Amino acid sequence: MKAWQMTGEFNHLGQPTINLEPVMILDEQQLEADLIEKLLGLKYEHRPDIRDHAALATNFRGKFQTLSHVKRTDGKSQSLLDEIVTPDVYSAARTLPTVTSFTRDDGTPLNYRLVNVKDRYRKTLKVVSRLASGVICA
Repeated sequence: MKAWQMTGEFNHLGQPTINLEPVMILDEQQLEADLIEKLLGLKYEHRPDIRDHAALATNFRGKFQTLSHVKRTDGKSQSLLDEIVTPDVYSAARTLPTVTSFTRDDGTPLNYRLVNVKDRYRKTLKVVSRLASGVICA
């Protein structure tokens, strides 16, 4: 989409002159596509299959079960996800590498960490498009 930008300056006689110059305006989808392309260049993996909150929660549950070797019910997984996801990205970033605990269904405690710090250099970074609910991926 093109728009026009008005610029002004004064000529050698001190008279104002006005110039109209075309400028490109990128829409949100194009900005998102450009950002994803840049992240792919930084070795991120694009996950186009995650398009809504339910798919994000399913992915989280699978990754958590793989990392902790514990199967969680949908309700317990959702409550864990609700504890982690916050609008404050700095708070969420501090939560990820710390050891946290919860009580399993059988009553025993489990200490877990959401980031594999033993193999931190073998991690994979993923990027998803904006979720259908309007929430930007956390």
